[in-house]
Amino acid sequence: AGLWRVLWPAGGLMESVVKNGLPAGLPPTAIQGGLTTARELGRRGEKLEKVFLAAAPKKEVVEQADRPADLAGWVALVQKVGDPARGESLYFSSSMSCVQCHAIGGSGGQLGPDMSTLGASAPLDYIIESVQNPAAKVKEGYHAVSFRLKDGGMVMGIPYGETERDIKIRLPGIEQTVAKDTIVGRDTMGSLMPPGLLEILPVIDQAHVYAFLGAIGKPGPFDASDGRVARQVYVQDQMPNDKVAELVGKPTALSFVDGRILERSWRAALTAIPGDGPLYAIAVLDVGNAGLLELEIEGSDRPWIDGIRMDPSEKSRSINAGRHTIGVRINRNSLPKVLRIRANIGRFAVP
Repeated sequence: AGLWRVLWPAGGLMESVVKNGLPAGLPPTAIQGGLTTARELGRRGEKLEKVFLAAAPKKEVVEQADRPADLAGWVALVQKVGDPARGESLYFSSSMSCVQCHAIGGSGGQLGPDMSTLGASAPLDYIIESVQNPAAKVKEGYHAVSFRLKDGGMVMGIPYGETERDIKIRLPGIEQTVAKDTIVGRDTMGSLMPPGLLEILPVIDQAHVYAFLGAIGKPGPFDASDGRVARQVYVQDQMPNDKVAELVGKPTALSFVDGRILERSWRAALTAIPGDGPLYAIAVLDVGNAGLLELEIEGSDRPWIDGIRMDPSEKSRSINAGRHTIGVRINRNSLPKVLRIRANIGRFAVP
């Protein structure tokens, strides 16, 4: 897939493949990689996707009526037809909203357990069962609680902090504090995740999502342990100075596991920041020891480091230990198909 992403910008290659098809004898891995990148292109890649689908080894087509009858059947189905790359795209889609509650490599919410090592630490049958019946296995610290209040109201969420006077509670996109003296009772409710969450998808797509979850954390394209790739960027309409605190609360764009922030990832920021001027995506980098910082930027031009833009001839910059901002400009009228920011030192911060 990485090779195809490099090749597509070459003049006329995409049009040639759509018109003339693929060369004979391409290995299945090359075809699958091309299919993945065609899907990443959205509507622009629809014709290209058809070319790769026509050339791909034929897998058994699974209809909604073929839903496995038990857990063993699901495991067998996922192992047979599951496509982790397709599952990743579904996982990060706005229609699924998995990222509102779960983080992978720091990218996502904190309402549910972190998924960064899920596939490496849990067997596939456990993963499938946990999604289909979340209440069966609720991880410690993630039980939802309903608080009954003196005024007859109710507050429900995941408690994540408590003092002598207050309790902090999380819900998707919301954090609130409840005074203890207003609480008259509490009930443990199990998991906030509803059962059958994936049932809105065709069976084949459910298998793709399970395949992705089962691959997270394993060596390869879904290893989330690399902290030198930015998996979350703050978005605003001006390049900030080096005061990192000013970024808190700004809209964010989240990446796939390997750090790719796709065109669709900017929709929320575009809605939150009116106007037609450029946007600036800012990642936060923690550096333990002073050193020479080199950046690899895909999808944008020269970056800013701590509010100071790099010169065209500048390949690296000496920085001190501490927290730094790495910013790039995004043209909202011509969004990058892929944005990726990678550093040679340090570790990108997450909330």
